[in-house]
Amino acid sequence: MFLIIVLSFIMFINLLKKNEMRKFIYFLGFVAASLSASAQSALIFSSSNITGLKAGNTHWNVSSNAGVKSPAMGSNQTWDYSGLKDSVSNTTNYVAASGFAATAVADTSTFENVIGSAYIKASAVYDVDASGMFLAGRTIPVQQYSEGFLTGNNKDSSYWTASTYKDRQNLIVFPETSGSSWSVKGYHRLTFGLSIAAFGLNKTPVAVAKHYYIKDTVIGWGTVNVPSANKSSIGYSALLVRRQTMVVDSFYVGTSPAPAVMLAAFGVKQNDTTITYNEYLYRAGTGTPMMSFTYPNNTYSKPNYVTYDGDNVQSSIENQGYDPAIFSIFPNPVSSGPVNIRVFKMSDKTWNLTLVNILGQTVAYHKIDGTGNQDIQLNLSGYKAGLYFAHVSDDQGNVLMSTKLELSR
Repeated sequence: MFLIIVLSFIMFINLLKKNEMRKFIYFLGFVAASLSASAQSALIFSSSNITGLKAGNTHWNVSSNAGVKSPAMGSNQTWDYSGLKDSVSNTTNYVAASGFAATAVADTSTFENVIGSAYIKASAVYDVDASGMFLAGRTIPVQQYSEGFLTGNNKDSSYWTASTYKDRQNLIVFPETSGSSWSVKGYHRLTFGLSIAAFGLNKTPVAVAKHYYIKDTVIGWGTVNVPSANKSSIGYSALLVRRQTMVVDSFYVGTSPAPAVMLAAFGVKQNDTTITYNEYLYRAGTGTPMMSFTYPNNTYSKPNYVTYDGDNVQSSIENQGYDPAIFSIFPNPVSSGPVNIRVFKMSDKTWNLTLVNILGQTVAYHKIDGTGNQDIQLNLSGYKAGLYFAHVSDDQGNVLMSTKLELSR
């Protein structure tokens, strides 16, 4: 801006000497336009515009990644993702996080990787303070899993007692704006009992030590549009954050390193290293990303998983169209008795409810007719304990909404 002012003064003197004020007036128009463009500025996140998450339900959508381009880096970008297709809506339930600060909430739908492709239920706990928004740790409920798919013995199992760990991981730092960068180093242990007959283990204490290294950088700013009920949301001011996460796992039986032959049975080795690559578009508000992109490598060029926010998104055309479905399951998780499902319909065409198991097999099917609230009751007495997925699709087979159903015995 200083350079523009200096150049303007020099040209003013020269044009006065030549009596060519008309040219100077044209140049003033150029200066005004330049100053107007430079007035655009990046968001600055602080405690005044990042409020943190609250207890209750939120909604997010998984989009098809076909043809989706990564968001461009740089200043004053326009990221228009209003044309994303084949999205599936999901519900997240946040509850007060026992054992953490009063402002912390736990996401009851999350899992944590333990070893190889094995995951456990572990509620991610989020909080916000004067320094920023962060992952505060996790709460792990009582659970048990068969390890027979790895060992060939269905009696082999892992046993988890209720536990909590605290391990701060910054997600948004204050103040945060274009060019901000920060790193996080963290460590926590996952401890459980393991019974594997072939290795002589009978509820033997086993631990996975997780060291992680995270690098975040704000690489762009601008406005982002996502799908809404009316084709496109309004443009939201956003920051583009690039993240690289490296996790190094070490494994112990009791206090000794786990033997290599045992780790080989689980498809891992000591100091197993995993690197993940993500980008996030954040707007002011709760601190939930407006969009997230997961990449297979460090080129950050073609995402293989894309999500976008389904809550508090204002359409560019208000009061037209409608939210296609409101979908709830209760109780969830369920241990006995029937489960109640409510679907709100504004279409008079037949929709379908399908329940599939973790293998992708359809285990229940129900037609949904009528309009308004439609209540369905499913008897789960003959179903095995585990994780199921309920999908509502329209008369064309398009999935309108999906959610998880946990059945325990």
